[in-house]
Amino acid sequence: MTLVPYPVFAELCQNTDDTITLPKAVFKHLVTLALENSSFDEDAYLAKNPDVSAAIRRGSFESAQFHYAHFGYFENRSGAGFEVDDFYYRTINSDVDRAIESGQWASATNHYEKKGIFEWRSPNEAVEDTVASWQALFKSTRDAAGDAENIDVAAE
Repeated sequence: MTLVPYPVFAELCQNTDDTITLPKAVFKHLVTLALENSSFDEDAYLAKNPDVSAAIRRGSFESAQFHYAHFGYFENRSGAGFEVDDFYYRTINSDVDRAIESGQWASATNHYEKKGIFEWRSPNEAVEDTVASWQALFKSTRDAAGDAENIDVAAE
């Protein structure tokens, strides 16, 4: 992965001491580059997205990872995120366990994908620190912007 030098970004973006404002196209390009160069489970993604599998067979896309990096991530496609450990998730989140038992949610994965991710719940023990670091980053960014009352990304 190759990036343009920082002064080029600085020229393109609006800068203050602690904030850089990127045009949406630049942000999307940076996210796409990161996704193209990250680990990715093609089989899991294709299992959740049979239309992508069909598109690859037709030659519309070179790979599942290419589709996810350029389209799927921005469409909020499932199958490429963190794996939900049902036992862990229900143990750590007793409210979710009760909701599943009462039929309010079909499964831990269903809850996580529809609600838990927006509440900063960790889907498995292995990514607790990753989730916590992203949450802290979002909180510190909002605190710096003066909007610290609630970190609810679902509301955005």
